[in-house]
Amino acid sequence: MRDLALTLAVLALLLASWFALNYGVLQVYPPDPSEGGKYKVIRWASDPNPARTEQIALFNRLYEDQKVRVVLDPSADVQKILTQAAAGTGPDVFDIYSYSSFALYVSKGVLLPIDEQMRQANLDLDAFWPQRRNALAIPGEGPGQYRIYCVPNNVTASVTFFNRSLYDAAARELRTQGVEVPPLPWNHWTWWDYVRLCQALTHKSADGRRYETFGSGGAGFGGGLSDFLYQAGGSLLSEDGTQVLLDSPAGRAACQYLYDLANTFHVAPSAEDQSAQTGGGGWGGQSILGLFTAGKLGSIFIG
Repeated sequence: MRDLALTLAVLALLLASWFALNYGVLQVYPPDPSEGGKYKVIRWASDPNPARTEQIALFNRLYEDQKVRVVLDPSADVQKILTQAAAGTGPDVFDIYSYSSFALYVSKGVLLPIDEQMRQANLDLDAFWPQRRNALAIPGEGPGQYRIYCVPNNVTASVTFFNRSLYDAAARELRTQGVEVPPLPWNHWTWWDYVRLCQALTHKSADGRRYETFGSGGAGFGGGLSDFLYQAGGSLLSEDGTQVLLDSPAGRAACQYLYDLANTFHVAPSAEDQSAQTGGGGWGGQSILGLFTAGKLGSIFIG
């Protein structure tokens, strides 16, 4: 009996040591993010923005009895979310970047309605931009009723950024030629006003073999196509989200215009032009954003 007890004691010690080694040193077992139930853990598929640390800390200071800990999954790829949801391992919260993705998630039954939570938080859908409501909710059974699935986060409006130095130089050049520059602000410019300015912003090298600057980034960064589609009076999807309306007069006009920027007017870089340019360092690199920050683009669409 003494030998058996000694053997069991040695085995217990070995197992405890093995667990301590794996848990404390090798970290084979992931730490408990809830710290034994002290925090409610939320898995959030979102970018690792450092601002979230302070946001969560502020929430925990205000609601000490409901402290949360966010475990970030830096990828909110649509296919990844759908695959995880089908396997029952999807995140608790995830970012949605477009109406088309929202409509797809609704059709797949991935999203949980949050109407009751909105009421408890005294949040009213009417307080949000009307243009964004179709990316937050779907119409309910009665007039003015909605089934809400999302709250707005990082909602922006698409804008055109100009390189002011290149713009001022182009404006001076146009005026010396007796060409009227579209007045500031740019709110009432037409598509063709933009083309004319971009032509003045586009310059080739002295030997004429390559472009040194382009007037426009085209649709290469941000929502360029959808912006022009809506400006032309069209829509990407039908109101119920079941039909793609890109093959419409407005859709064809938008596609043709963006094609012409690069291939007819030659004021936006083609794929070959982008690879020939040297972009700035950091995020964006050789992309449209990288070319803009390197001073090689007169303007970009972004939002």
